[in-house]
Amino acid sequence: MDLSALVYSPEKEETPLKRFLKSKWFRVLYVFLIALASSVVTVGTGCLATFFMPLLMFAVPYYLKERNIKRYLINGVAVFLISLVLVNLFYTAMTLASPEQELSAQSGNTRLDHGMVDPYAGPAGSSYNYSVVYVNTDPVDRSDVWLTMRIFDAITTKTSTFNISSNISSAASNLASDGWTYYMDLVLTEGIYFYSFTANTTYNVIKTEVSTPLGFGPINASWTTFSSVIALAILVQLLFPFTLYLIIVGMYWWAGKARTMRGPARVPSDAGGGGFECTNCGSEVSASATRCHRCGAIFEDEEEPVVRAKKVEKGRGTETEGKSAATKKEGRK
Repeated sequence: MDLSALVYSPEKEETPLKRFLKSKWFRVLYVFLIALASSVVTVGTGCLATFFMPLLMFAVPYYLKERNIKRYLINGVAVFLISLVLVNLFYTAMTLASPEQELSAQSGNTRLDHGMVDPYAGPAGSSYNYSVVYVNTDPVDRSDVWLTMRIFDAITTKTSTFNISSNISSAASNLASDGWTYYMDLVLTEGIYFYSFTANTTYNVIKTEVSTPLGFGPINASWTTFSSVIALAILVQLLFPFTLYLIIVGMYWWAGKARTMRGPARVPSDAGGGGFECTNCGSEVSASATRCHRCGAIFEDEEEPVVRAKKVEKGRGTETEGKSAATKKEGRK
């Protein structure tokens, strides 16, 4: 007969949920959820994630009674790396799925309309047509329209400017109120392209300039190319919240160090049951414990209700003892 089944064990009363909450897999789960929440806020709000991300990274483990500084640092690095991957996936997918937007701008009576690239998506090495419609309700002596292209790769940015042609073959007509179309064909290798149009108009020695905002296109690069370029931008974006998180953890470590220097102790626990709470790290210890199982503080058995402890410093053979109230009384005698 197996008598082990009759022996009482507290572990037998634990539910699967409680066992899971005590396992390392629960820690893996909440670290991933923190990274997921941080990624969603980063993509959705941008600047708000600078403060939301470090606070969430510290508050959740602290609420779950995590007090180990090393684990805080490991959690932070894990959240940073997972967020880097998730935000990269979000931004890359959003970029490749973004629809084409026509560019327009106006300054006075001068206007640029329907700025676009055709086709919007295609293979590398193909010809792409950039076009924009120039409109001016005033007489025009001369109008120059420029196409500015910015080509991004993982490290550098190259800017090229082209003077593009008009569908007006001669200067016989100087009225552009119906719109003149400017266009240019370019054969583009694989890359990430942004473009804009600028029109410089001169009439009676008066110069007018109008520029459209940057547009995106064409899409002729692979997912890997987009992902590598976006990853560098995200890395820079996440460095500040991660640095702020390290500052918070450092302040928490310093506060614990200062408390340790005053001498760790054990005080009656609010949970009851004859247990105590270590004032050095906040973990619960049994009434018969002589050492804190989490931080290593050694408790002395004395008659005082609050018992000072001596802390063993790792890597050293010496111990720093705290004096209890009872010891001080003996010294006075």
